[in-house]
Amino acid sequence: MEERGAYYTKFAAYLDQPLGSVTPAERPSPRPPIAARPETLSITEIERLIRDPYAIYARHVLKLQPVDPIGGEPGAADKGNLIHDALARFLTVWDCPMDESAVAALIGIGDDLFEPLDAFPALRALWWPRFQRIAKEFVGYEAKRSLEVEKRYLEIGGGVPLALPGFDFRLRGRADRIDVMKDGTLSIIDYKTGQVPSQKQVDALLSPQLPLTAAMVKRGGFSDIPASEPISDLLYLQLKGGSDPVLEAGRNPKETALEDLIEDAWSRLEQLIAHYAKEETGYLSRARVMRERQQDGPYDHLARTQEWAIGGEETE
Repeated sequence: MEERGAYYTKFAAYLDQPLGSVTPAERPSPRPPIAARPETLSITEIERLIRDPYAIYARHVLKLQPVDPIGGEPGAADKGNLIHDALARFLTVWDCPMDESAVAALIGIGDDLFEPLDAFPALRALWWPRFQRIAKEFVGYEAKRSLEVEKRYLEIGGGVPLALPGFDFRLRGRADRIDVMKDGTLSIIDYKTGQVPSQKQVDALLSPQLPLTAAMVKRGGFSDIPASEPISDLLYLQLKGGSDPVLEAGRNPKETALEDLIEDAWSRLEQLIAHYAKEETGYLSRARVMRERQQDGPYDHLARTQEWAIGGEETE
């Protein structure tokens, strides 16, 4: 029996024996010609360019878009869009007191938007109670905030050109919400149904969405927003619907002036775009990912990350 078994254990041992030298695959960093490089990116794509340039290359140079699986269930992005749309529609049409009738109105809007989820009863059973908690808490939040708000601008888009030698580029973006406060200042708000960027990530401009939105405002990027008004707040409003359904997370810098952060964000953006306007600059895969071992980008398989990536630190 031992002799017969040795025949198989010998082959099992071969699995741990290298067959000659192995050359690891190189991390891809393609260098397309300047004419093929993107001439416009959204504010949210700027963070992707910082963290995973290869994803920008795949999306805007190769023109590859992720395809949703046939018959797949709605995901986190779909939930976020539903909540964003419900809040925007509610604040657009509702001009009565923020009381129980406002909660009922917001839930009614949500009920209409959530109707397609009837085809996914398990998801609706999970998401709908969370939305109801968000609705009640959001109305309470707005009841207090409206005392300081003069006017709200909701879901507004805009853009600003960058003056770079030899390369035309335009930054575009859509702000969830910009409030004109009664003291004449502007408050920039972004709704988040997932994780909110930390203060450290915003200060380091690894998550530059709010500072860049503010920089666009200061440069007249949103036609209806007065560029001359000072900006007083950068806020994330986290909408998760759990034990704390709505949380306000201010991201004004602690160690420097807000104006300095905004101007630094714009200066760093100009440097970043100028860097990628050079033909020798490659679009490196997973350059500054939040967690090295986390591989869930839509283009990671194209970059063949599992052939070259090495697990590193779990935090930035």
